[in-house]
Amino acid sequence: MINTLTRVLHTNPGFNAAHLITAQVRLAGDKYIDATDPQHLGLNVIHPTVGLFCRQVLERLQALPGVEAAAFVDWLPLLQEVQHARPAFRVAGQAPNLPRERSAMTLDSISPNYFSVMGIPILRGRGIEEQDTESAAWVVIINETMAHQFWPNQDPIGQVITFDDSPDERPRQIVGIIKNVKDYTVVQDPMPQAFVAYTQLPARMSDFSEARLHKSLIVRSRFVSKELMQSIRQTISELAPDSAVFGVTTVQQTVSDSAGPWRFFSQLLGLFAAVALLLAAIGIYGVISYSVSQRSHEIGLRMALGAEPAQVLGMVLRQAMILAVLGVAIGVAASFLATPLLADVLYGVKSHDALTITLVSLVLIVVTLCASYIPARRAAHLDPMQTLRHE
Repeated sequence: MINTLTRVLHTNPGFNAAHLITAQVRLAGDKYIDATDPQHLGLNVIHPTVGLFCRQVLERLQALPGVEAAAFVDWLPLLQEVQHARPAFRVAGQAPNLPRERSAMTLDSISPNYFSVMGIPILRGRGIEEQDTESAAWVVIINETMAHQFWPNQDPIGQVITFDDSPDERPRQIVGIIKNVKDYTVVQDPMPQAFVAYTQLPARMSDFSEARLHKSLIVRSRFVSKELMQSIRQTISELAPDSAVFGVTTVQQTVSDSAGPWRFFSQLLGLFAAVALLLAAIGIYGVISYSVSQRSHEIGLRMALGAEPAQVLGMVLRQAMILAVLGVAIGVAASFLATPLLADVLYGVKSHDALTITLVSLVLIVVTLCASYIPARRAAHLDPMQTLRHE
């Protein structure tokens, strides 16, 4: 579990979290959404004021001291309780995707400089740019997992897809492929992801309406301070006074929080392991001490016949090592039966990791030596005449 936590904390999430501040915004009110569709299709109507809000926030933040760049995305990667849009899509010239593929892909709208602010590499093509407006040709960016899954034998760049969650949706051309980003947890394999410009979203949408009303702001700054965080919160609140602003923190903290369950399990099992090790040391000390007391007559006789203290010390420690090696062998055999129960919470570590088993075995043997040394040393300094007289 300690190895698991170490690997989790050092897993590359796919972006550069250093010097990034994030804030979560949940837009509320009739100013941004109208639940009454004029055509009665059961769709929500998202007003253009959502895009206006994003543009105004980004413009104001650029004027703040210390801010290098800022961007919006529907949901920040590794954010807790994410509710990505999961629309089905159709590839031009092909049949619609199977229903199972609807839940296997996520969709986010982003501002033009999102990838550069997050430090997400663009592997091929381009990202969302300023010219990707509502009146321009609609485009989409996909991650490498989506490219490999849906176009394993051909080039995805230039392919045209259409999402099926709005009657106002237009065909979109794939213009770029980005490197995979850990989206839900750092230990989960990346899912297929698609990104579109927030300016190229239809007004009437179904399951994407919740995502459009939640925005994650990302600010790359030269320094991180409480004053800058407060300025970011105040800027958002001034432009959307009726909306909730929360989760103003560093992206590094968000990445760290995503490892919370593994950290908890590691600390809990680490505590149990420490208690078990302490009990083992006390037990070994007690057993060896009792063994020495029971053999005091034998030890006294050996020393009376010329045995050296070093020989007595070696004899007691040798007896302890036999018990230790036997106990470790039994423990290793038991671990091979027990550790597969932890397989679901391990990451980057096999349940029968040879290095871990070797190190733990050495630790237990060293503990045995330390616990055995005091009674062995006491046995080596026994007065043979006094022991024989007492017996």
